[in-house]
Order: sequence, then structure tokens, then C-alpha cells
Amino acid sequence: MAFPHEGKIEIACNVESFEDQEVAETSEESRYMAYSVLGDHFSYVSPHYIEAQVKKLAGDRGIGTIGRALIGFTPQECKNCAEYAIKENIGEFWKIRGGIFM
Repeated sequence: MAFPHEGKIEIACNVESFEDQEVAETSEESRYMAYSVLGDHFSYVSPHYIEAQVKKLAGDRGIGTIGRALIGFTPQECKNCAEYAIKENIGEFWKIRGGIFM
């Protein structure tokens, strides 16, 4: 998605996880990031990969980029929050857990 923003164009996309049969080792340079929750395996496209592709496509057209922002929880943060809620038996942990912001 592209939105006019302060005289520039803001590129936005949603990054969602998908179920994956195998979880391979991942790093920030990987195209896909992987994690497991209670034995289920998931992957998602790395935000770093998405940023690199946007920069490449923009650069190919002579357009510069100036930065990035990640809004919301990363899948790892979601996993950490879910594990904390399960461990503490807290169904609505966000009401009492400090330092978690969306």
C-alpha cells in the first residue's frame, strides 16, 4: 500500500505468519523467519527482506528511501506474550502487563 505522508510516499504492508511444516534456522538476512508455538511451526517474510525489496524496486526507478518503522508486535513478541500469558494463566495479560504497547 502507498500513502501520501508529509510530502512523501509511505509504503505499508501487513506481515502475517503462515503455518510451516519445518522450521529452519533463520537470521535477519533470511527471506523467511520461523518460530514455534506449542509444537506448531510458523514462518513469515522477514521485515528486513521486505525493506530490501522496497529499496531495490525504488532504486531501480531512481527513487530514494529514507527509513522504516515496524508497528505492532513482531511474531517473536507475540510468541513471548502468548507464552507468558499461558505460563501465568492470564487470559487478558495485556491489561496488567506493563511495557507492552501496540
